Amino acid sequence: MMALEGAPFEPKPAPDFSSGRYLAPMVRAGTLPMRITATQFGATACFTDVIIDQKLMRSDRHVSSIGSIPLVEYRLPDGGPLAFQTCPREGPVVCQIGSANDVYAISAVQNIERDVSAFDLNCGCNVSFSTKGDMGVNRMFDLESTSAVLKAMVRATNKPVTVKTRLYHENDPDNVGQRRDLEFLAMAEQAGVKAITIHARYPKDSRSAAVHWERLRLIRESANIPVIANGGLMTEDDIAACQDASGCTSFMLARGAFSGISMFKRGPVDGMEFLTKLYENSVLCGVSAANAKYNLSFGFKGRKELVPPPKREALQHCKSYEELGSVLGFRAPVEVLADVGL
Repeated sequence: MMALEGAPFEPKPAPDFSSGRYLAPMVRAGTLPMRITATQFGATACFTDVIIDQKLMRSDRHVSSIGSIPLVEYRLPDGGPLAFQTCPREGPVVCQIGSANDVYAISAVQNIERDVSAFDLNCGCNVSFSTKGDMGVNRMFDLESTSAVLKAMVRATNKPVTVKTRLYHENDPDNVGQRRDLEFLAMAEQAGVKAITIHARYPKDSRSAAVHWERLRLIRESANIPVIANGGLMTEDDIAACQDASGCTSFMLARGAFSGISMFKRGPVDGMEFLTKLYENSVLCGVSAANAKYNLSFGFKGRKELVPPPKREALQHCKSYEELGSVLGFRAPVEVLADVGL
């Protein structure tokens, strides 16, 4: 990589979120290569994987390039881990932040706002790394504190701020679930957010649990901001069923972005074309071969026609891009890099 000075490009403007199809925030999978690939196939905007506020606020900005492609990275000091990276090849990017502290949230937003299109507060992740810090779904059960964080984010930037959450359980012991859905919506609107994404599952549900798209209809009909439907959207038929049940016109794809990338393009897509672009974008962005292997494996899961079992087995032993390319029949990394002058 070559070091550069200044700001080599501006982030794409954020959409208004009233329609479209969005790449969901996914841990390990929402990295720059997948965001670029989703953009190439027609995603309206892409959300980063959740980034903890303290990691963002402590990160330093580095401007460099990979050949002819400008690259901006945020890393922890002294060569520490990567927090965020972006380049002109990606479309609108929404930085999802994990936070339970309004002061930290302000610092995180202000440190990175020049390089993103919008921000999102994660109020829906139920894995331990989020909940142990009182983030993620825990934010659903402390509306006063969550309101303070959202208001702080809105005050800190002129970029749009959104929020992603889940449905309250219909058998909630304190209140009827739908009433609490509307209370969260009202809190978010009053805080000044521009859109709300609802994962149509309950706080403790796994990704294999039943989805409740019909519960989104009352939220959408009560909302003064766009409602983005999320959860269980694996095929075009799922999107049609969700739209019929909820009335939503904006949809967020997680696993469906890998198993049905054509849902961004709204038409047939060659599965190997998707995997090839994901591989080449991973090489160009300089992410680890381990991250590329994880995303590629995710991409052909359940699609034996793309990568036969023997190749899948061989792929698990790959430790470099050279090995990944050889097993999958893709171009060598040096050939990919030559496209951008390296």
